[in-house]
Amino acid sequence: MNQKVEHDDDVANDNHEHPSVEFVYLNTNAEVKFHAKWDEKLSLIWDNAYNELHEIRRPNDLLECQSGDSLMLHLELTLQGLRERKICKARKFQIRSETGGA
Repeated sequence: MNQKVEHDDDVANDNHEHPSVEFVYLNTNAEVKFHAKWDEKLSLIWDNAYNELHEIRRPNDLLECQSGDSLMLHLELTLQGLRERKICKARKFQIRSETGGA
């Protein structure tokens, strides 16, 4: 009897009320993991990530899946909306920010 074993903890925890999300701030490679709510908008979760990272959003910052796909057109979706559309299924995000110039 073959039984499918789920190796992705995030997918396995999809039914929890407060799923975990992960963010990487690419300028420093700092990482944070925290819990959000399924009905929270991605824009709010992104704001919370800055607080967790002790960083400030810059005007040209971009939010992406860790695969590099842009999420800028999806900021008003909730985590549930992302899940239903199969966008960033593992809820692992990255913040791309311009680096300082000379």
